[in-house]
Amino acid sequence: MKSLFIAYALLLAGLLIPVCVGLYWLSGMLAIPFTIILGCEYIFRRKPAMRFICRLVLVLVYVLICKLFVFDIFQVNSGSMEGTILKGDVLLVNKLAYGPISLQPEDISWVKLFHKGQHKDVVDRKRGYEKIRRNDVFIYELFPGYFVVKRCVGLPLDTVRINNDSVYINNQLSGFPRDGYQQYRERFRDRSGVKKAVSIIPESAIDSVNIDSNVVIANIARSQLSGDAIEVERLPNKLLQGKTPYFQPGVWTINNMGPLIVPHGHYFMMGDNRPYSEDSRYLGFIPEQHIVGKTVIVLYSYGDNGFIWNRLFKKVL
Repeated sequence: MKSLFIAYALLLAGLLIPVCVGLYWLSGMLAIPFTIILGCEYIFRRKPAMRFICRLVLVLVYVLICKLFVFDIFQVNSGSMEGTILKGDVLLVNKLAYGPISLQPEDISWVKLFHKGQHKDVVDRKRGYEKIRRNDVFIYELFPGYFVVKRCVGLPLDTVRINNDSVYINNQLSGFPRDGYQQYRERFRDRSGVKKAVSIIPESAIDSVNIDSNVVIANIARSQLSGDAIEVERLPNKLLQGKTPYFQPGVWTINNMGPLIVPHGHYFMMGDNRPYSEDSRYLGFIPEQHIVGKTVIVLYSYGDNGFIWNRLFKKVL
């Protein structure tokens, strides 16, 4: 009995933690089942089996609340964020950071059998403990049931311009992502330099190798450039040629567009692996109500070559 009292005391203390960061709605949500279970403990004080069932229900309710409102887990199925996030990474997503979206009856499949209400275009987002910032990486729902991860480039009312494949935010050259992938052309003094460069670049990232001119073209991060190259050139985005931009497709191109003003309540998203990322350049602005949560860490990664140990609990920057 003493251990049970301590457990409930600790749980009660845990209910007060959200209050410290202004998440009163979460404390209230957690307190309701806690209060009910205390009542059940008294009512069924002489029925151990019923008390056990009540405690089990409490655990299940808290697990459901955590899944819907606190955190979630997603696995990445594309290489559009390579440089930061790899295909096969399993991400822990913090829903509390920006605040989770309040569920509507229409969002629950079985409720649709009994409730025929019209889905609202503007949804209510519960209070979070921080605002969305430029350079944040978060998960959003692109299409119903299809979730993607990208980096926030433009905030509401920002001016976004892409000039020769370089991104300018409010007329300032964007300095992120730090390790984003671009196409680079490296020229070396001799074949030994080419051989060394090719040996350290993933095979899938190499676009072409010209032995006669000692040139390697690869889709890599700046930090992966060889120090032996005598000439380095960043190439415009050629890997998605034929793709038309969402904005003014007959006038602008993927490498040169804007200026664009991000509407209120929307965000301009891009992948760190820009040459391979189909993002806001192709699909338009992302509404705030589609945002699920902020990526926190890579829990683990399991790619084509198996488990990647150095990705274990890696922080997403």
